[in-house]
Amino acid sequence: MGNQKAEEKKPTVKRELEKKWGKVLIREGWTPIPNIILQNQRRLGLDAQDFALIMVIASHWWVSERLPFPSKKRMATYLDLSTRQIQRRLKGLEDAGLLKRNFRPGTSTIYSLEPLIEEAENIAKETRNSKRRIADQEQEIAQKMGKPNLEILDGGKNKNMTQVFPKKRRIKTLM
Repeated sequence: MGNQKAEEKKPTVKRELEKKWGKVLIREGWTPIPNIILQNQRRLGLDAQDFALIMVIASHWWVSERLPFPSKKRMATYLDLSTRQIQRRLKGLEDAGLLKRNFRPGTSTIYSLEPLIEEAENIAKETRNSKRRIADQEQEIAQKMGKPNLEILDGGKNKNMTQVFPKKRRIKTLM
């Protein structure tokens, strides 16, 4: 019984979102999107309307195995665009290699964001390698200047974060 109460108090993503945004808004639904996509829109070739369209598609993707299929009319309503504008934007995303469409006659199209995810993963890996390269260069400079060795720590809660700290020196005590 005591463990159950302790488990109930553990922070969850939903609870944290409710603290930030309020229960009323979170009850209406929320859409997670990796920061690498948000922060690299230009590099991915996305303008604001493309990004908003991807967010609408992502908001309909609740289970990873079941791809989203919002209608063009619904997407147009959400974004205050015409269905023709939505069609052109979807074709543009597909032509850019960021979206796959599975057309189904008589019903809405199924959308896959897998190409966007793959491209974003490549950027994330490149960014991580770049941060590591910079940290290595900083360590090399520090060593040349006679400064203490530095230790590179990756991760923590934010896996995209690389930090450089002085290495801990072990001091031997003579007795």
